[in-house]
Amino acid sequence: MIKNIVLGIKREPKNVTASFIFSFTLLWSFIEPSIAFLNIDIKGLYKFIIFIILSLIITIIRIYPKDKIHFIIKNTNTKINIYFGDIFKESHCIAISVNEYFDSTLGKLVSDKSLHGMLIKNVLGGKKELFDSAVINTLKKEPFEIIQRTEGNINKYNIGSTATLEFGNNKYFLFALTNTDENFVASTTPSLILESLSGLWNKVRNECNGYSTSIPLIGKGLAKAGLPPMRIIELILISILYETKKNQITDQINIILHESVYNEVDLKSILNYWR
Repeated sequence: MIKNIVLGIKREPKNVTASFIFSFTLLWSFIEPSIAFLNIDIKGLYKFIIFIILSLIITIIRIYPKDKIHFIIKNTNTKINIYFGDIFKESHCIAISVNEYFDSTLGKLVSDKSLHGMLIKNVLGGKKELFDSAVINTLKKEPFEIIQRTEGNINKYNIGSTATLEFGNNKYFLFALTNTDENFVASTTPSLILESLSGLWNKVRNECNGYSTSIPLIGKGLAKAGLPPMRIIELILISILYETKKNQITDQINIILHESVYNEVDLKSILNYWR
């Protein structure tokens, strides 16, 4: 809690003083007359201390970092939720980014620390054939290029190509976000992020049937987009806005953030700009 208060002060140093003065003035304006009217005997020093404490509490509440926000994109019916959580605890439609080969072998090709790897290892129980089957069956009509590699799949799909995998009660949208080099290192760029999201939203629009869709903070960590989390969130929101203006994607989209980026993401500033 103390860390969060300090974080709030760092993010809004000017607002701390303004909030304190506003709170103190407001309390004095309402409580002072009430004390006099009710004939409550509180000595000056104690009264001042009470006002100070209450003003500090109100100030802390005002600057305390948010861990969840929601808003509706202007002039649309699409509700956006952004919060910290576990993408695999979400339900209905879940988007997971993968590389352009849709590799499924854990290890050098797919890190088990990536969401791509966690899906195969933890959700599918390590049965990569379920992943491969979903890719083959749902990308039949998608163009691809055959690339001879020393390891991994040889079908290279376009960025934004999206396979679907139904497992349990959820439907996973596997969309190509990253390019992989000869050393099996995956990376992406801002332009590729927007391109990949365009393909994803088109698939969600056609196959999610209006259910809520959850997407993690893509292009972070192993994907190496080279952008801070706040800029990636902005790219995701811009892509949602653009695609929604063309045609409704779905009623609700959740952007799920990992707790590791808590100090880097100011949800208040996002809410103030987008609502």
